[in-house]
Amino acid sequence: MFQIIAALKNSLVKSVYQNNQKDIVSILENIRIYTRGNVIRINHATDIGMMELAGKIMIKYHDSPNIIRWCFMIFRTLTYNRADNQTKMSQLGFNESIIMYMKKYSESEELIEAGCMALQNSSWLIDANRTQIYNLGGIELLIDIVKTTNNKEILLLGFWLYTKFSSQ
Repeated sequence: MFQIIAALKNSLVKSVYQNNQKDIVSILENIRIYTRGNVIRINHATDIGMMELAGKIMIKYHDSPNIIRWCFMIFRTLTYNRADNQTKMSQLGFNESIIMYMKKYSESEELIEAGCMALQNSSWLIDANRTQIYNLGGIELLIDIVKTTNNKEILLLGFWLYTKFSSQ
């Protein structure tokens, strides 16, 4: 099992080195599918630095909403019921990056949806992350997004985040 995650990471690094954006998206998607909801796989992905790698890829491919979206999905997966990874999201500046990219690519519903999910998981257990996201303008962004979308998933996530943050 651990060899699969390590192999996916190695393939991801190789694809980044080769600048093969199609493969990067495919591998990020496969990492998300493979680790989703599986505590042991999430632990291993965390141990081998998958969150940090996704953050570096997000920065390198700042002009690719699709790659950024899948980095958000990696963040979402790795922060599921993981207070340590939720704290790491904040410490590494990823909450701020998510908000920045959601503003930059506001026309991309898939990126917005993935960003909402990543912020939701990042703020689930850690009050300091909710405060940070609020202070970074995350709540205003969510209100603006909810006002302009018909996407049911984004509306539900926006509503959840808004109610979670309404005590700030």
